[in-house]
Amino acid sequence: MSNIHHKIRSVRKARGMTQEAVAEALGMTKGNLSRMEKGDVTISQERIDTLAKFFGMSAEELATYETLEEKVTKEDRNSVFSEQLRQREAQILRMQRETELFLLELLSQMVREDEAQGHPQPGHRLFELPGIGRLLNGENTTAGFALLEPYREHELFKAQAILGRLHPSTKKK
Repeated sequence: MSNIHHKIRSVRKARGMTQEAVAEALGMTKGNLSRMEKGDVTISQERIDTLAKFFGMSAEELATYETLEEKVTKEDRNSVFSEQLRQREAQILRMQRETELFLLELLSQMVREDEAQGHPQPGHRLFELPGIGRLLNGENTTAGFALLEPYREHELFKAQAILGRLHPSTKKK
């Protein structure tokens, strides 16, 4: 309760009361209440209980009362965090779009090369590149990126082929 003096002043002001009115109602001088609110004197638990009762709250409610400064600070902090989160989300989206552009340019180049060499499936080499799975894992691109589904189908086909070699009895006749 190191900042209880701030809480007492904030509750008093929030209720529209003057130091004179509170001091008079509690049988103390305005100067003594002023020193309490400034933190110049140590406030006994008994005095805290009396003040809390006067304000119609428990000592715990008085001690945890959120001052205007605390509310503003919390709102500012939330606003800053929200802005930082928005900036991060925008940055992630930009990075995803750049990854997609890179992959599409790479695919385009591979298709041209494959067609020039007469490859039966132009562009499928892209899915065989080391590390391509890290780029096409659904996190580094947007959810609707055009290459995600063909990549998943390619991986499924590879897995089925591997399983077929491992377990020849599972091959279709």
